[in-house]
Amino acid sequence: MASLNLQFDGYREGDGDLATALSSKTFSIQNIFLILQAFLQSEPSVSFHSAASALINMLPEDPSSTETWGVGELFLELAEQIPYNHPSHVKLALLLEYIGPSVKLGQKTHIPGRGRIWHRFQRLGESLLDQMPSVPESGDDMAYVNYHAFAANLHEFRIFPTDPTHSIWAMRDAFEKKLEEESHQMIRVMAAAQWIRWNGQGLFKQVLWHSEPTLDDERDWTRGGLFEGKTLLGLDRWTFWRVGFQEAAGKENYTAEARAVAKGAAELMENIERCMST
Repeated sequence: MASLNLQFDGYREGDGDLATALSSKTFSIQNIFLILQAFLQSEPSVSFHSAASALINMLPEDPSSTETWGVGELFLELAEQIPYNHPSHVKLALLLEYIGPSVKLGQKTHIPGRGRIWHRFQRLGESLLDQMPSVPESGDDMAYVNYHAFAANLHEFRIFPTDPTHSIWAMRDAFEKKLEEESHQMIRVMAAAQWIRWNGQGLFKQVLWHSEPTLDDERDWTRGGLFEGKTLLGLDRWTFWRVGFQEAAGKENYTAEARAVAKGAAELMENIERCMST
């Protein structure tokens, strides 16, 4: 697999070196980029544990600092550059899972009825929501698909509490709304497929059973106009999405890559449904 040519707006060629970055205990977004750039390659020059230790050593003590927010945004910026089918999306999510227990990456939050709880990656969660693109940007379609692949992995590895909201948004955009631009529809189908590819079993388990929707759920899980089912999250909506992938796999005006991605998602949904429904 080809090397990843990762870029970062806050880094200029020659800013620091990898050996210094790995041993530093002072926060530097440039050094964190150097470490991630080396770690995320198919043949990495930095081990998993070395990367994790270096990041923890460099992170500021205050998890609400702007520097911590910047690290989350760096992860998202890199994820947009990693091809949706590349294993480094998994590596990046695993790295976050491993360093998540650090007190530098979360904060105590008061939730009514539950008291004060530890909220991991609060800054990253806010960045993920703020930067989640609602439509593919012209000329940068694959970044949109790549972003969804990473977001699906974040949920698969329980970086955030189990929640189907982001996957519902992706499916709704792909199949429950009619877009004027057919090319945008194709890219949205490819993006939605990432939630099946990387988080399909987890999503299906939530389809089979979920708690009574809250008022926030009812607002966030709103059905698109093309879906006439009555449930916010159930087998009828899952089936509607699966049929959407099946139809997309046969669209001649879609690229061969998009048709293959849609076909793979539809087949995976069939297999998940068959194996887990019993």
